[in-house]
Amino acid sequence: MRKPGAIRRAGGSGTPPTTDTGDERLDAYLWIKRPGDSDGTCRGGPPAGDWWPEYALGLARRAAT
Repeated sequence: MRKPGAIRRAGGSGTPPTTDTGDERLDAYLWIKRPGDSDGTCRGGPPAGDWWPEYALGLARRAAT
């Protein structure tokens, strides 16, 4: 079981924030925190809240595929 806030290894940044969801029951897709902000030192990351450029680049690469 994954710890709360633990980083998913193969995650991407997902759907960009938008109010154009194509679903009348859904108001918007949102990013609650800035992609690239660390969730903590799990898997070698910097302290929670610090910018983690390698992680941000990985999210962008996986989102583009």
